[in-house]
Amino acid sequence: MFWIFAVLLVLLVVGTVLRPLLFRGRAEETALELNLRVYRDQLDTLDADVARGVLPEEHAQSARVEISRRILAADRRSRDGAPAGSARPAVTRTAALVLAVLIGAGSFGLYGLVGSPGMRDLPLAFRLEAARNMRMSQDDAERAKPEESMEVGADHADLMVRLRAAVAARPSDVIGLRLLAENEARIGRLASARKAQQQLVELLGSEAAVNDVASLALYMVDAAGGYVSPEAERILARALALDPDDMRARYLSGLALAQTGQPAQAMRIWQSLIAESPDAPWVPEVRRQLKFVQAAFGLAGREDGAAPALAAADVAAAREMDAVDRRAMIRAMVQGLADRLDADGGTPAEWARLIRAYGVLERQEAAVAAWTAARDAFAGDAEAVAMLESVAAAAGVQTDSAGAGGK
Repeated sequence: MFWIFAVLLVLLVVGTVLRPLLFRGRAEETALELNLRVYRDQLDTLDADVARGVLPEEHAQSARVEISRRILAADRRSRDGAPAGSARPAVTRTAALVLAVLIGAGSFGLYGLVGSPGMRDLPLAFRLEAARNMRMSQDDAERAKPEESMEVGADHADLMVRLRAAVAARPSDVIGLRLLAENEARIGRLASARKAQQQLVELLGSEAAVNDVASLALYMVDAAGGYVSPEAERILARALALDPDDMRARYLSGLALAQTGQPAQAMRIWQSLIAESPDAPWVPEVRRQLKFVQAAFGLAGREDGAAPALAAADVAAAREMDAVDRRAMIRAMVQGLADRLDADGGTPAEWARLIRAYGVLERQEAAVAAWTAARDAFAGDAEAVAMLESVAAAAGVQTDSAGAGGK
């Protein structure tokens, strides 16, 4: 397909360049024929003017001489087949052939030098898979980030030495491995924490709980300096299989998507997390990552990056909920939108969506507050304020002509 388009493009360029050369003679010949017709019409007009008495014969005679001279000159050029100042047809055709060869050979020769003629087509799925396969391994990522432990007191250091010795003596001690991993991470020895947690998960096998598996994924990413390795991705898949709602695994899976060129999917995951738990202590970090990805990929202000969208599984789950649970889910999503707009602002359409949602939920005070905040945010945009006022009125918010919100 690439070569077909390349050849067609070269032919188009060659045709555009050569057209004036190949068809210039015919264009000039047509112009000569038109001139001859005009001169003959002028002669007929002179005879008619003399017959009507509006032009003296002596004036008409001098005009006939000049027109006849022009007719003879044009007729001579037409018979010679070589208009004044034009090249001979053979020379023109040779120049056109040389140009066609130069353009074609030059185009494909240049592509052979700077392009990749032997590279096969790379569908999106293949490129994403290649991006995954070309990533650093967990061990390489950890070696690239030297481990730096925190300064601890003598007593704490002594306890860590004893704990390590105890785990080394009893490598099948589940409690000891869990304590070692947690304490190694607490003092900043992230690679050591990852190794201890990995040993624990391997020891537990299929009995490993989602908390153990998700903790291993977190230690792996931390030990790699925030990088999600292919090994960490496999651990994340295992954690999500155990519990699709695990917050840590979902956050880290979004990070993996962002690092492999899939920012829109990552943003949807993170926006859903914020909507579900707007007051969680880890929300600021998720927001920070969300802003970073939006800026890095030019998605800031995009509608698809502004509001969390329900995945198919979420929609299916919502259908199975009773009225109370479904209402709670909607409230959580609305609260997430409100928090984001309060922190980062948004478009008039997003504020309108929030006001409308409060009206549906019959939260009139919240609708009034949202309308007031939106009105103040877009005070200089009369069209936006008018739209927001209309939405607020439909949601049951009483507004006056001055734009003040009231209940």
